[in-house]
Amino acid sequence: MTEVNVVISGNPGGRMRVEVLDSSSGLGREIFNGNADTDGACPGIFTIPVSENLSVDTVILTFSNTDQPMQIDAVELVGNLTGFVDLPVFWRIPIPADSLSDADSQFPGGIAVDPLENSLFLANGRNGLYRYDVEGNLLKTYSVPSESNLRDVAADRFGMIVVTDNVYQWYISMLFDGTQVVAGGEDFAWNYPKAVAISPYDGNVYLLDESEETSRIRVYTSDTGDWVRDIYLEPRGIDGYKGLAFDPDAYLYISDQIEGGLLRIEPMTGAILDTIGYLELAPSSVSDLAIDDHGNFYVLMSTSPDDSAVYVLNPQGTLIGRFGHLNYDGSDWSEGTFQLPVGIAVTGDGRFVFICENGFLTAYRWEEQ
Repeated sequence: MTEVNVVISGNPGGRMRVEVLDSSSGLGREIFNGNADTDGACPGIFTIPVSENLSVDTVILTFSNTDQPMQIDAVELVGNLTGFVDLPVFWRIPIPADSLSDADSQFPGGIAVDPLENSLFLANGRNGLYRYDVEGNLLKTYSVPSESNLRDVAADRFGMIVVTDNVYQWYISMLFDGTQVVAGGEDFAWNYPKAVAISPYDGNVYLLDESEETSRIRVYTSDTGDWVRDIYLEPRGIDGYKGLAFDPDAYLYISDQIEGGLLRIEPMTGAILDTIGYLELAPSSVSDLAIDDHGNFYVLMSTSPDDSAVYVLNPQGTLIGRFGHLNYDGSDWSEGTFQLPVGIAVTGDGRFVFICENGFLTAYRWEEQ
């Protein structure tokens, strides 16, 4: 923060106290306590310069109780967004999409990177399954049932992809060439399964399943479709958790939408070992997450206090960068600005980051920071 501007539209000169606060940590301090004089201008702007290096997102004003109270038109918080990189878009391509004016429309599902060739798989809701190269060229369109609604996709290092379909309420394992290996899963809640991840340790498939009463991760074998175990989480209701991803050490991560932060899970026992990124992610809503081979987290936002689309955290959960913009009212949909993005994927080396939203795929070259 560098300054706070208070626009006073009536009765300037009254006594005012100004505090600033970081809503994530609860830390704050007073930056002004006195008469708010606008040098006779009415309306006018009362500026409070701040020289200390403070990270804040909230301004609190307190006024004296007088017969002629000040009238406030607006408050502006001015400063620099820590870690923001004005990263240029590498490419942006249109993808088949449902019209959102259609009552039965569905958003696209998820995306995943082929760890061997860095190509991109797109589970595009009711519009099919596709594969693109890192330049945005369409490589393959897969054959899927006409009534399917593909919610997510994951890929492993052995030429296998797994796709979730909440119409048939199952997952499908197939080779990269489209040869189906198995269709499995059972007893999922309505509109599930959604998020999917493949363990780099044993190749088992991890699927997010939620109802109003239960939140769990169901584990199956990718080659035979046999149920292995369930990992139960604190119940959060529908869409209480988002995203599933393994780090290079085969620990499983998921975003807790209610408490904030990323849960680190021991996949064999289901024990929650840690919560990271709480201070950075608690005031936001997460859409998806991805992890590169260095253990860095790429967290896709549906909302964030600073309207950044992607937060990048290091393996310890500390914010190291952010890029892209969110727009909520449809007034801006230019390159690098996202409307309700749903999926994110990153190449193992962290060079390419892909984002999926309704109607578009966008790619960044993160190395260009």
